[in-house]
Amino acid sequence: MDDLKSSFNTKNGKLITALRQFSPTLTVGVLAVLRHGCEEYGQGSGEFMGTPFEQSYRTLWNDGMLVIESSDGYTLGELTGVLSNKTIRELSHEDLRLRPGSLKNGTTEYTTLWKGGTPEDAPEDSDLYSLMDSTESEYRWSWPKFVEIEVHYLDETGEDCTLSFLLGDDE
Repeated sequence: MDDLKSSFNTKNGKLITALRQFSPTLTVGVLAVLRHGCEEYGQGSGEFMGTPFEQSYRTLWNDGMLVIESSDGYTLGELTGVLSNKTIRELSHEDLRLRPGSLKNGTTEYTTLWKGGTPEDAPEDSDLYSLMDSTESEYRWSWPKFVEIEVHYLDETGEDCTLSFLLGDDE
């Protein structure tokens, strides 16, 4: 583990040094390409032919990416704070407030609870999912293949500029 921390300090240290040339209050965009996928959890409720139901679901996404848009208000200071303390192999949903960008190849499990008994012609759970009003979903992920960081700033002429940095996982 000490060897990993040592390599982390070198890689992340260079990145953090480069990022610190900018104001920590600048907004950033982050793209994390997933290594092991992502778990999505959610729930909602709806009605089918007058019978109300509640449904929870869990989707295991095998591939894709998660993002923070520059308009989300995530700052460079917040990001460098995380990268100062964690290797890329230690990053997870608890560290960065990422949301789905493009998730692919998923399998979903549903749990449906009917209020008042299951209707005779009840559709498949996947069809009920499209009928329900969803509440906010939660995403859990860990250890991205790489993280791309976009710093958005104004240059000396006042023009909007973007500079990208890439933090990869060297296995």
